[in-house]
Amino acid sequence: MGHYRKLLTKKNLAVISDAAKPVKIISRVPESFDNKLAERTRKQAYTDQDWHYLGICCEHPAGNGAEPEYWVQTYHRDVFDIPVWVHIYKSGDAERKLQEKLKNERKIFEVELEELTGKQFACEPDAFTALKAFRKSHTKSFFDVNLSCAATVKDKNPVGRPSRNPKPQIRTVTWSVSAGVIVQNEVRIERQRQKDESFILLTNVDPTTTGSREVLLKYKGQQKVEHNFSILKEPLLASTLFLEKPERIEAMMTLLYFSVLMHGILQVISRSRIATCEEPPRIGPENRPLVRPRSDTMLNLLALFEFVSNGDEVSIRSKVPDRRAQLELIFYLVNFDPTAL
Repeated sequence: MGHYRKLLTKKNLAVISDAAKPVKIISRVPESFDNKLAERTRKQAYTDQDWHYLGICCEHPAGNGAEPEYWVQTYHRDVFDIPVWVHIYKSGDAERKLQEKLKNERKIFEVELEELTGKQFACEPDAFTALKAFRKSHTKSFFDVNLSCAATVKDKNPVGRPSRNPKPQIRTVTWSVSAGVIVQNEVRIERQRQKDESFILLTNVDPTTTGSREVLLKYKGQQKVEHNFSILKEPLLASTLFLEKPERIEAMMTLLYFSVLMHGILQVISRSRIATCEEPPRIGPENRPLVRPRSDTMLNLLALFEFVSNGDEVSIRSKVPDRRAQLELIFYLVNFDPTAL
């Protein structure tokens, strides 16, 4: 069963769903796919409110007491005349992130509003233009405020000593933008809340064969594979490759895929050895417990040491003195025997 988010097109779905050679898939639904299928499904689910509790759907929780719980609703749909099932999942860990997002956006909104209301304009059209520009730049904001243009009139006596026939006062008129109380756009916030706390998976596997919980677990499991293959997409790597002959490209790709395989092996070894420890070793970043490290985390730990050769003699030197005492444990976790050199 594969995860093919970027292959989720009408043509590819037809090939995948070929009755002669069907391919089982689980895919995150992009927001723009099939006339906004994700948005339509989300709207339907939050109208129905028929959520089924799944609990904590993770084979290996982080262990920090913040593992998200999940709820699900499932719909049968025809996408491009192909029968599929759409699972919409709601998690319980999105509210904190939303409140942080609102807090940060309000700060920006207040600063920009203060800048607008602090300006003085020579005429009403200039003030009104600035007002419209502010509204346009905050069209999708979570906050709103009543704005209006107001004139300030000042009369000033002419310069010099008063004469028997006093000169008329000099009148100046300036314009500014006045603001009312900042209010939240509750409709937009609720829409954002629903979008943040939910995500939608499409599959061509009947729920009676693979339930919504199993679909979620399989999808989460595939993210590990995506992380390993993301190494091949790094700009630094791609920008330095220039190979003219096809056979050289094939050879390079073989080496790259082999390196991805080694990343996977390193990750499996380190996690299995950590599992044998009485408690997670405190050798992670900032000496935090190392629970289920990725391969790049282990490589970063190994990068803190260097081998120094002097003839037939080889010694290991720590770049960070505090890490020297952890060398034996790190070697154990990656199953490396320095005496084999």
